[in-house]
Amino acid sequence: MGAPLSGTTTITNNLIGEQGTTLSGAPPFISPSTTVYTKGIWVAGTTSLTITGNTLKNILSYIGTQMNAIELNTAIGGTGGIININSNIVNGLVNNSTTSTSSIQGIIVSSASTGSVVSVSSNTVSFVQTSAGTSFTPKPTGITYSGTVGATLEKNRVSTIYNRMTGTGGVYGINYTSGNTATIQNNFVWDINQNMSGGGAFSTTFGIFGIRIAGGTGHKIYHNNVHLEGLMFGTATSSLLTAALTITATSLTGLDVRNNIFSNVMTGGTTSIAHVSTNLPSSGTSSMNLIWNNNAYYSGSTAGVHGICHAGTVYQAL
Repeated sequence: MGAPLSGTTTITNNLIGEQGTTLSGAPPFISPSTTVYTKGIWVAGTTSLTITGNTLKNILSYIGTQMNAIELNTAIGGTGGIININSNIVNGLVNNSTTSTSSIQGIIVSSASTGSVVSVSSNTVSFVQTSAGTSFTPKPTGITYSGTVGATLEKNRVSTIYNRMTGTGGVYGINYTSGNTATIQNNFVWDINQNMSGGGAFSTTFGIFGIRIAGGTGHKIYHNNVHLEGLMFGTATSSLLTAALTITATSLTGLDVRNNIFSNVMTGGTTSIAHVSTNLPSSGTSSMNLIWNNNAYYSGSTAGVHGICHAGTVYQAL
């Protein structure tokens, strides 16, 4: 479903994709054979937008192409623009190709202009996966936001986001990459995993992250519940980083992180492994103006592997 240039666009209460099957296990999937391929809802060129109450299910591709269940592509928003992506269900977004190098994301806002008010709330995104090829570049993500204006991301449920590619290229639950003064609150994120066979993934790009903050300033990160668990897929190797929350750089100033639960009891890997509740930049100082209060942390008990926080992307024994 696509939307053309307009002042106001409303997309509500649609069933998109084959609804009768619930996927389980690992791709590739040969059933359902008739469904939606690559894109569920794609929008470009509108000032105000409402996407609500839609169920997007079993979107499958068999070729190496970008896949998004809900995508805001270009020329979205502007002064007075109200953008709402609320109360949608995404269940089953899978690239069956073993050679794909393209991204796969449940909801992506890649355009939201200054002057807009943006809300991504009360959505359920689950079962977003790549097949087991060798690529390094796909980074399956539940929700990605990269508009130029800050957004509210709240009350979303994101789970079962898997990167099965052996290249170990990264996987995220919620990925916030640009736009100042966002509010990210009351989200539930769990069951995020990837294949560790490639190793060399001690990085804020290539690791496993429940919530990843990679752009903007002045964000409020409140009352989120993130839980990572289970053995990483694939063959045990070295240099792996997983975290319930990561803040990627010292340029992300003025963040207010309060009243969250960050839990990580993942396992897997050989040496230089950190499965931690949080990850912060190594050279951070008081100039980041970081408020960090009243959070709860839970980690595993393996010495040198599990911990509450790791600083930076060079392994330090925990």
